[in-house]
Amino acid sequence: LWAAEQDRAKMANTARCESAAHLDAAIEDEEQLAALHAERAELTEALCKRESSMQVAAAQTAEKVRSSFLDAWGRDRSRWAEVRAELISSAAWAEDGARLARCAAEKAEAEAAVQMHGQRAEAHESAQAELRGEEQLCSKLAAEIRE
Repeated sequence: LWAAEQDRAKMANTARCESAAHLDAAIEDEEQLAALHAERAELTEALCKRESSMQVAAAQTAEKVRSSFLDAWGRDRSRWAEVRAELISSAAWAEDGARLARCAAEKAEAEAAVQMHGQRAEAHESAQAELRGEEQLCSKLAAEIRE
């Protein structure tokens, strides 16, 4: 009986030891699980921060590209406006030149017409004078013939 009592005491002690070991293992497992949950939370937070940082960087890059594009477009637009103004000025100058050339041609044409009219009048006058001269000559000759 004493041996059975000893075996029972040993078994009870072993059971207590195993129970304590299981309890210690369970506590250790709980601690490891809690540590894993904490690490997972930290990793999740770091991942969120990383994604947020990448989104901010992408937005900043997009804004820089947009700003660069708008600056280049503004410079190009300004240059186009300058070229357009130069072309308009050149066109106006050419129109003025053409207008002056037309006026000069019209004036030369009018002067030529006046000169031609004058020359025609002189030629007519000269022909008239020559005819009068010949008429007088003919009249003289006729008078001489009659005498």
